[in-house]
Formats: sequence, structure tokens, C-alpha cells
Amino acid sequence: MRATLGLAIASDHVGAVLVRDGALQWSALRSCDRASRAERIVELITACPRGRWGSRRVVAAIGPSGVQVRRLTDVPAALSQEELREIVRTGAGRFFLKNGIPLETSCGRQSDGTAWAAAYDAALIGEIEDACRAGSSHLAAIVPVALALRLATRDQSVAWQDGELQLSLAYLDDDLIQVRCSRVAAESAFRPMDLSPLLVAVGLPAIPLVPAYTATLVSVKAPLVLRRSIPLASAPSRKQLVVASIACALAFICCWLSPAVVSSIRANRAQHLLARLERQADVGRNVSNALDSVTRSLEAVGAFDGRARSMTLLLAEITRALPDSCTLEQLQVNDSTGGSVVAVGPRAAVVVDALERVPLIAAPTISGPVASLSLGGRSMERVAVAFRLADQ
Repeated sequence: MRATLGLAIASDHVGAVLVRDGALQWSALRSCDRASRAERIVELITACPRGRWGSRRVVAAIGPSGVQVRRLTDVPAALSQEELREIVRTGAGRFFLKNGIPLETSCGRQSDGTAWAAAYDAALIGEIEDACRAGSSHLAAIVPVALALRLATRDQSVAWQDGELQLSLAYLDDDLIQVRCSRVAAESAFRPMDLSPLLVAVGLPAIPLVPAYTATLVSVKAPLVLRRSIPLASAPSRKQLVVASIACALAFICCWLSPAVVSSIRANRAQHLLARLERQADVGRNVSNALDSVTRSLEAVGAFDGRARSMTLLLAEITRALPDSCTLEQLQVNDSTGGSVVAVGPRAAVVVDALERVPLIAAPTISGPVASLSLGGRSMERVAVAFRLADQ
């Protein structure tokens, strides 16, 4: 099995572990700040021992200083993974804090059906990719620490510190159910995390390296994982050069000795090209259908937003229309089409006339008996008025 280099990236430190078949072969931890973070990542990847053949596989775990994780509520179960991914990508500013920083998003559903999304700092991802190219390594995936820590402990609640940020996590079995990120108070203290027997047996030299190790165990198909693929490093490895030389030699011999074989190969390539074009056409049709489905979903969301009414605006319009001699005792909106008010005024007709001047209200009518009462020596009337909401 090829060795995997796991990275743990926080705001104040960067750690790395080299794992092969679950066994720890090398580890290192470096302190850093935002200005020196990229240099520390390159330093760790370059310092990691490498095998004789092939490039290294790298998986990075990023703390809350570089990734935001959020549970998505009220997500229709009928949405496909592609539609959910497109909605999160196009609406990243509605789900996450951007602060002028470009974001890369990922999303998925857990085994319990809940939808989660993550927004990664695109600048940090660029630093990791550049470091992998400089270190002749292959960046396979990027995972949030909130996902990686589930493999480190069986505790149902975990606290993790990333510089000045405190990450509080809650799990139910293998599913993440709560994520909360806050500033670390000066007097706060973290309870040591109870590591699973697997992590205890590995013998990690420092707790900050735990996400780096568990990141190598996370499946690239898990929710919130951001997949990456760097086809070639900056310099080809010895194995790549040998394979390329052998392939060139065989191709030259076949072309020189077997023209008929070459013609057959060309015909097969033409057939394969036609088949690939047909598959691409099918993919294009599927993408078009998916975009149509997303458009319909967005239109439904827009229609829902257009039908929504502001109760605060309705209350403001009613109180503005009522004269000073009237008092609003009760406002009730039964549904999206109508409601009722109970008000006290000199005369019931004054209340009805005032409600007729409210633009959001249509057809106000007295819905019950008018009660006479005396307030401060003045004769007043309490009246209940029903109304319909005007069409927007």
C-alpha cells in the first residue's frame, strides 16, 4: 500500500505524519503564523521521507481557522447531490461568512439524511497545492477537522482548539450533529480528549498531530470532503520516466514492424472516439436536465420568498393608521390570507375606517359584538375587526 502523508493545519501550527498500512513512520510539528504558514507546509512536505517509486499521496485536515462547517436545515429530501452542491456553491455568501475571502464549498448528506456543507479558505487551499507541487506530492483530498476527529475518539462531545478559536463538536454514533465555533476565553481549559485504542496504539508524539493521522483514514467519498487531483508533480519520478521510455520503445517497434497492427489500432481509436463523443453527448444532456431541475428549484424558492409577508411591517402600518385616541389590544394573523385585530376607540367606526386606509389590508369588517366601556371618564368601544390580506 502506498504511504499517505497527513497534514494538520491550524492558525498557529502545522503538523504532518507519514502513515503506511496504519503504522506511523514519521511525524513533525512546526509553529507558524499566517505569514509563515505556506513556508512551514512546504518545509514539512519536503522533509518527509519518500519512497523510491512514485509520488506521495497527501490528505490535509484543516481547523476552524480555515474552514467553516454548517448544518443545512429545511433542505428538501428530493434534492439530488448535484442540485444540493450547486445551490451551496452559488449561494455560499448566504450560508457562510466571506469577509472578502474566496471560498470553495463541499456538501453532502450523512447516514441520518441531514445535509451539511463546508466552506474552505481558497487561499489556504492554494498554499497546500503549491506546497504539494514543490514537494513532488499528490494532493488527494482536504477534510475539516470536525470530520477527522470522529475517527480519533468515541466521545460524543469533543472540544478542539485552533489558535484563538474553540471548536465544540457533538456526535451521534458516526454522524456529526452539532458544530459550534467561538473565541477562547482566557480562563477556559480543555478536557483532554479520550483517544480511541487505535490512536493510543499508534503512539502519536503530540495531540495536535491527531487530525493529521485520522485524515489519512477518512474516505474521499465522505460528506464535506473536498477532493483534489494533481495529475503530475513538478518533476517526473523515476518510475514515470521508465514507464514512458518503455512505452515509446514499444510504440516505435510496432510502427516499424507492423503497419497492419497500426492501422487496426487507428480504427479502434476512431471507434473509441465515437463512443466517447456519444458519452459526452449523454453527459451534456444529463447536465442540461440537472440545470433545468436546479432552475425549477430556485424558481420555487423565489416564489416562496415572494409570498412571504412581514408581520412587523403589517403591525407598523396598522399602528400608523390608527388615531391617537385608539388602542390596539390584539393582532392575529391566521394564515397567509387574513387575520383579525381587537382595538379600543371612541367609536367602532373609527377603527374600521383606519384599517381601510392600511394598504396591506382588504375588506375589514366587524366580526363580533361591540362592547361599551368607560376609561378615565370617557365612553369607549371595544371592537373586533376581521380582514383579508391584500394581494402583493
